[in-house]
Amino acid sequence: MTERLLLLSPFFHPEPIGMGRYNSYLAQLLAKQGVLVDVLCFHPLYPRWRPCRSRAVLPGVRIRRGGAWLRFPKAGLLRRAVLEISFCLYILRNAGRIRAYSQIVVVLPPMLFVPLVRMIAAPGARVTAVVHDLQGVLAAVGTSRSRRLIMGLIRTLEAKVLKGCHRVIAISNGMADYLSRFYRVPSSKIAVYPPFVTVDTRNAGCELDHLFAGDKKHVVYAGALGEKQNPKGLIAFFVDLIERRDDVVCHVFSGGPIFEAMRRNGYSRYSRLVFHDFIPDQVLYELYLCSHIQVIPERIGFSAGAFPSKLPNLLASGVPILYIGQKDSDVWRVIQGTGAGLCADSWDLDKLSALTQRLFLEFTGRSHTERRLVFERKFAADFSAEPLIRELIG
Repeated sequence: MTERLLLLSPFFHPEPIGMGRYNSYLAQLLAKQGVLVDVLCFHPLYPRWRPCRSRAVLPGVRIRRGGAWLRFPKAGLLRRAVLEISFCLYILRNAGRIRAYSQIVVVLPPMLFVPLVRMIAAPGARVTAVVHDLQGVLAAVGTSRSRRLIMGLIRTLEAKVLKGCHRVIAISNGMADYLSRFYRVPSSKIAVYPPFVTVDTRNAGCELDHLFAGDKKHVVYAGALGEKQNPKGLIAFFVDLIERRDDVVCHVFSGGPIFEAMRRNGYSRYSRLVFHDFIPDQVLYELYLCSHIQVIPERIGFSAGAFPSKLPNLLASGVPILYIGQKDSDVWRVIQGTGAGLCADSWDLDKLSALTQRLFLEFTGRSHTERRLVFERKFAADFSAEPLIRELIG
């Protein structure tokens, strides 16, 4: 069994976004198994992409932070470049520490630091890559020649990085298939472990009651808001929905440059389209209980590049889900297989309105608790972290 493990990622506790939360819970679960977990990460960056100095700790996890001096540009591609380069420099600064570990877990993105880790690590050290997002897929926004060239470069680099790892953990079957078919990563190196439940469903308070009027139906998006979520399509859907129905309030809980731009962009004239900052983990379950529908939006064609880490939490909370994305993707199959909601394979507003109405009708009379118990009885094992933990410490 592995006794000491190093986890490398810029994003870690108390980051509120999916990757930061995923890394934090993974480290805590490893520590509970008796593994000594050390983490090299940056100070929290999200949602403003501005380092916020933190001394937050987690039981059983030793955290070393850097990057407090960083300043990120507003342009998305430049911001990504700064993240890649700065984390490479941080890895080089900590080369002596990295050599002390025989088991190293790297979480992507970013990706360019991984070859440096391979070169720095001690002979015989095992490097396992957990792929949270495939940038070679998610970079495919737009059709300009420069965009296609950038996407091709990212795919080439990402493929080489992953081929050099001893083990590659994909978080969906679609991602694993993409890695094998297009990146030519040997299938013997790839394992699939979906995200796991991190929300605490034992208790729910009443801190959010003032945001959710009892005489309305509440349709909610909560999470990071980037290009892969098709933010313009999401807001267009919400605006259309409240214009069609007087009994609906749409909420967006998020942060970051795109979110802030939309909040400033005149949508305040819609009293039933409400923008909120991120909420703390401890009230996440309450948010799900207050929601009549939780929306998982996705730009069509991006399904192989990512898998929403919040999906297991939504399933475990019993909240009805509307997924807008790729037909027959992993998310589509999970939602249909668990009976947790409905799916749309286009952003057609008439179709989305009809599906929303169906969700309101079909789930009337079925409580969140009833759906949560069905998940716990039939599907919870599919979203357990135990197989991944065994993989890492076996």
